[in-house]
Amino acid sequence: MDKNKSKEQLIIDGFYSLLVQHINKNGSIQLQQYINWKSHISTKLTWVILHLAIHSDRDDDDKEKNRSSFALDFILQEMEGYDPEILLNYCTGIEAPDLIFIDHLSFEFNVNSNWLLHGEGLPFIENNNSGIDHTT
Repeated sequence: MDKNKSKEQLIIDGFYSLLVQHINKNGSIQLQQYINWKSHISTKLTWVILHLAIHSDRDDDDKEKNRSSFALDFILQEMEGYDPEILLNYCTGIEAPDLIFIDHLSFEFNVNSNWLLHGEGLPFIENNNSGIDHTT
């Protein structure tokens, strides 16, 4: 057992390995590409949300204690109308975000949708109207 990995991570790694073996065995390359794409988007989306929350001007005593909870609260306040469970599903890769959400995130926080969806360019558009400093 790898001492650097938690039990949960080993289970996830094992499940992912079995899933990839099954996909390769059945020749379903498109499904594998979709799973990889969705995983990359959820990882990038989580990074963007944490980055936005950390670099926001919002003052909160609990910010340092629980960054992930603070980050989700911050985004939900800024992007009204989104269910917290759906946002959590986007961040964990259970669901891929819809284009309306991505457009809203891009408009509200200058997130580069091409970077989020395809890995092209930088995470944020240089014309920053959100008041958040993305340079640090």
